[in-house]
Amino acid sequence: MKKVIKVVVIVLILGGITAGIGVTLANNKNKMEEEAKLSQITAKSIPVVISKVKAVKLGKDFEISGTFNPTREMRFNADVQGKALQVLVEKGQQVYEGQLLVKLDDQDLQRDLKLAKVNYSQAKRDLERFTALKAGEGITAQQLEQTRLQFRQSEIQIEKIQAKINKMAIKAPIAGVVTQKMIEKGSFISPGTPLVEITDIQQLKMVVKLAESEAVQVTKGQTVAVKANVYPDKVHQGRISTIAVKADASKKYDVEIDINNNDNKALIRAGMQGTANFKFDKAAEVLMIPRKAIVGSLQDAKVYVATADNKAKLITIETGITHQNMVQVTKGLTTADRVITSGQINLQNGTKVSVLKK
Repeated sequence: MKKVIKVVVIVLILGGITAGIGVTLANNKNKMEEEAKLSQITAKSIPVVISKVKAVKLGKDFEISGTFNPTREMRFNADVQGKALQVLVEKGQQVYEGQLLVKLDDQDLQRDLKLAKVNYSQAKRDLERFTALKAGEGITAQQLEQTRLQFRQSEIQIEKIQAKINKMAIKAPIAGVVTQKMIEKGSFISPGTPLVEITDIQQLKMVVKLAESEAVQVTKGQTVAVKANVYPDKVHQGRISTIAVKADASKKYDVEIDINNNDNKALIRAGMQGTANFKFDKAAEVLMIPRKAIVGSLQDAKVYVATADNKAKLITIETGITHQNMVQVTKGLTTADRVITSGQINLQNGTKVSVLKK
């Protein structure tokens, strides 16, 4: 009887434990399902912070000094060696592209060329004779191929010598004015020896340095009235070709203005000083966004914008200058866009986002 009672008690205990484990497992399962549902809900959207694209109105006229620099300037060296028989230019002389500047002694090369032509003629006769013999099976295919190879080598030798002879006549690579002449008649020239420097002043560029507040006002292609200090009554119409995207050590931005310099009565020379007058008919607007909105570098800038249906859209933009923690946008955005400034690390194109309030 006691044994029966013990068995019943053990069964009851085991049943209670099993029931308890079952309840615990069920509770854990429900909890995991709830957490999974919550994570799915959370994963549906990524929280982000946005900023509207700001339009900053500018347009105050200003004038600034700058320096005229040549658009094209070339100092070139010899490719071959030889004695300078003729130096046909002087410093300050105007030259045209392709004009002969220096003639080197090429007598040795001319002799080499004559010998190479003799070898070429012999190789040509051999090839013609061997070709005729091959037709009658007088020689092997290997002998004919060897003769053809020798003929081709003689051709190449003539081409190489002729190329060296051509380099002995040194010509101007660009049109302009000879600003330096580093050799004289009779000089021995080695490969790499500096010869002549030519500066083209028909096209000049004025380089001016603008402060942040000035640099954000100007645009590439904008026309600017330019004067040289030595010709105060002569106005040149320049055009902005380059605007630096990074300031120098003095927190200034280099801006280059291209100018046609074709007035012989008021010819501007490289290195002269002048002024550029920036005028604005109306207040200009420039678009600015926070620097932290940009994904990647300023040279290959991209941003995520939050669309009307709260999705992240990746857009490639073009940038101008950086002003404090803001960057100028010259292409790709409008004031209607909302750029994402925080949370981009979790985004892909088309990701659902939820905008957090600041």
